[in-house]
Amino acid sequence: MGSPNPSAQTPPISTFNAEQIDLMYGLDPIYEPGQQARQCPLTVWLEVCCPHCWRSYGSEFELGSDSEIRIEDCPQCCGAIELQFQPEDEHGHYRLDVNRAY
Repeated sequence: MGSPNPSAQTPPISTFNAEQIDLMYGLDPIYEPGQQARQCPLTVWLEVCCPHCWRSYGSEFELGSDSEIRIEDCPQCCGAIELQFQPEDEHGHYRLDVNRAY
């Protein structure tokens, strides 16, 4: 008795597309590189001007969430900063309010 030939039962991997692989393994596609509809950035990097020392630094914000309020320390002067971020509106604009946190 010969051993079964697995290549006769399973098609080569190159014949599967991303949708078939997701279905085969029970995956929920979240981000597929190379597909136009899903090439949206997940985060945005914005410059923040510290209200204590007036120096700028970069901070990353998530685009998929609702408005976000957080407190960060300035990397230069360690002053507490309150950041209020609102993602894109209908015109594609972000809103970032920067205030001293006491």
